[in-house]
Amino acid sequence: MNRIQILFPFALLLGALHFPNCQSGGAKKPKPGASVEEVATIYVNSMLEHDVETYAAYVIPQEIEKAGGLEKMRELIKKDAEYYKGQGVTLSNGKVDRPSAISKCNGESQCVLRQQVTWEWKEMGTGTQKKAVVESNLVAISKDDGANWKFLSVGGQDLATVRLQFPNLCADLVFPKYGSTGQ
Repeated sequence: MNRIQILFPFALLLGALHFPNCQSGGAKKPKPGASVEEVATIYVNSMLEHDVETYAAYVIPQEIEKAGGLEKMRELIKKDAEYYKGQGVTLSNGKVDRPSAISKCNGESQCVLRQQVTWEWKEMGTGTQKKAVVESNLVAISKDDGANWKFLSVGGQDLATVRLQFPNLCADLVFPKYGSTGQ
């Protein structure tokens, strides 16, 4: 697994939760009857746009709780966000597609989607601009048969590893293996 695949879920999270231009005014909402792909696209783009209100409305609550609450999460991630910004790393072009079949367990509907994000950075030492499209897994979870969805970015981790932290995930979910393409 390369450095980008390892850092992808963390970088999305840190980018989402703190930048000076964080939007306010409430979370963006999907149109009535939106598909899981459409809702997931709102979630992924909230990360890329640093829209904390929307991100918090769609991330699974366990992620916020694990960080000690939204304010603690912001504080923790601020340092990392500044580091990546200082390194010239930017994320853009969020896309979500390829939902798996819906699995049902623990009173929830769950599926796995492919998320793509474009990373851009300058190579250390040479200053050469680099770009990569990184694909990873995104788990969608609904407690009301798909009327509302929450999300968990799992990056390139396998299901067994993710279930150690989130045992409510259905055992029959399939996490495709993805890589990155770029220069």
